[in-house]
Amino acid sequence: MAIKLQEEFGDALQVIFVESQGHGAEEIERYGLERKWFGGKALWTSERPVRNTSSGLPSFVLLDVDGRPILEGSSIRLASQMEEAIAAEVQKIRRGPEDAPKDLKDAARDLLRGGFGSAATEAEKLIQKTEDAELAAAARALAADASGRASASAARIGRLIDEGSYLRAEDLLDEFEKAVDGSDALEALVEPLRDRLEDDALEEERKAEKALRKLESVLFAKGDDAVPPRALTKLAEKHAGTKAAARASHLAGLLADG
Repeated sequence: MAIKLQEEFGDALQVIFVESQGHGAEEIERYGLERKWFGGKALWTSERPVRNTSSGLPSFVLLDVDGRPILEGSSIRLASQMEEAIAAEVQKIRRGPEDAPKDLKDAARDLLRGGFGSAATEAEKLIQKTEDAELAAAARALAADASGRASASAARIGRLIDEGSYLRAEDLLDEFEKAVDGSDALEALVEPLRDRLEDDALEEERKAEKALRKLESVLFAKGDDAVPPRALTKLAEKHAGTKAAARASHLAGLLADG
């Protein structure tokens, strides 16, 4: 169900699967490959990101647009309530927060939609012109929030580059560049990441990743029987020394042992 929700709501929702029964990473990967659960936008972890007081599995915790828990319990028993709550939060993104001060509504809506640059700029303009101390404080908080979210997004792209996910990093950086447009301070976060991605030293890494992505797209869409381990091993041998080669060898091992 969670995979379908991720597909239905797209970027407005982030699904995070949490392994909570002590299974190892390779066991989790094999399980996901068998069920064709990889390749989408859902994330996987064995570290619990929020506290879940529910008993039994499968269970969930739903966070609102500000990261606060608003619903938790059985993913089966509360399925309809969960979908309704997600839809309500998506509407908040489209309309903007109802409790935002009138003069900050546009900036607050931009922030929820991922417009970090426009939100920060509008908030900073308001700080300069308002004589209302309470409104100025709210504007400073919003500007700081926009800056924090932008920095977190930049850090995520940096981690993707570190791990060799250059194509995904490039896609996100293009989106991020649009998100910070309008704020000189936030736009400055783009260039160092762009320089890293366009480094000539990564040419072989990028070639290897493109080759691996072709195999992964088939593997994730059609299941673990669609790509023979030997195909991944050959890719690893051809692009030896790259991060994609290491990933290909890992996948080959999972398929061979499965």
